[in-house]
Amino acid sequence: MEQTGFSHMDNADRNRRVILNIVREQAPLSRHDVAAVCGLSVSTTKRLLESLLQEGIVRGCAAEPIRGNKSRRGRKAQALCLAPEFAHAIGINVEPGLVEACAVDLEGTVLVERSLAVPDSSREAVLAQVLEAAGELRDALAGGGHGRLLGVGVGIAGVINAREGLVLYCPNLPGWENLPLVAELESRLGCRVIVDDGVRCLTLAEKRYGRGRELKTFLFLYIGRGVGAGIILDNRFYRGSNGLSGEFGHITVRDQGPLCNCGNRGCLEALVSRESILRSLREMVTANVYSSLREKASRGHGLSLRDIEEAAEAGDKLANMVVHGVGEDIGTGIADLVNIFDPGVIILGGEVITRFGDHLIEGINGTVRLRGIHSITQRTGIVTSALEGGTAARGAATLMIEGFLESELLGL
Repeated sequence: MEQTGFSHMDNADRNRRVILNIVREQAPLSRHDVAAVCGLSVSTTKRLLESLLQEGIVRGCAAEPIRGNKSRRGRKAQALCLAPEFAHAIGINVEPGLVEACAVDLEGTVLVERSLAVPDSSREAVLAQVLEAAGELRDALAGGGHGRLLGVGVGIAGVINAREGLVLYCPNLPGWENLPLVAELESRLGCRVIVDDGVRCLTLAEKRYGRGRELKTFLFLYIGRGVGAGIILDNRFYRGSNGLSGEFGHITVRDQGPLCNCGNRGCLEALVSRESILRSLREMVTANVYSSLREKASRGHGLSLRDIEEAAEAGDKLANMVVHGVGEDIGTGIADLVNIFDPGVIILGGEVITRFGDHLIEGINGTVRLRGIHSITQRTGIVTSALEGGTAARGAATLMIEGFLESELLGL
């Protein structure tokens, strides 16, 4: 297996790791600033920083230190930050019919990205596209001044045990049950691989690049093709004792609701995922509920979330009823999470959220306030993600940065 940049950190002591992560998260900082934050002596801090500077992981930067400290001779102290060109990582997001890939530098800036259609959903076909995407990005950045390759992070829409590198179940990808994907990919790619749930990858992107940057605790909820949650408590992913937490989509919100692909009835995912919403509207139109969407709905695959959004804005009663119902169902599920976790902030993302917008958020907020404990809900903010396309692949690449810097955030 080729060198990936992890080896020199394997035997690094705790102080080195702490200093490196302080520089990453709070830069620009002077040497004295770093010492003050980490609690080590100035001499020890300077020695470790000099080592990091010599290795090229840390560099001086043009910005002034955020605390504005001066040296003993009265000159402004040199500001330090991570050297983004020291290394890069590849991230891949796998969804039914699609593989998204990108490469990021050590600061998480996207260097190059690709999107590949995968018409064949068989395991070997999807794996072949993952390998092709990883190989293409690796070749594109080789020798281009972007440093060493840290490895490949992979996000999958399914039940993933990231601690063991196992894909346990993917409802939309046949043949992916109990698959040791990390071992499979590492043997083929020759570099380190981390595999995690796609929603956790989105959550990681929110933590590092989005609305979660300044938050120690928050929940990220994805409502789109599926429904899931990423849970960050005190700057660390909460994964549960088996590493499988976050199955928000399988909270039961209607006892006699529609059948879910997990085998239960009334799960949130069976009510508010993209296909569930479209199916619900088609069924109501078939039952002779009037709507301006009747013609599109009768075509089977001719209906989209955009159509429902536009019809609702034009005053279509059925479309408005559907959007309102989705908001109530999501709000019912969120109220339970708020009561349990008291997260302070909930960040919402996914196609359903971005498509239905303020109308949906209004219904969610109203239901959470109605069903949640008032003393908690009044202190809880519900916001939408500001990150755009390719976020899951960027989050997957960031898995490798967290691993390289030995950050505690991943909780692995």
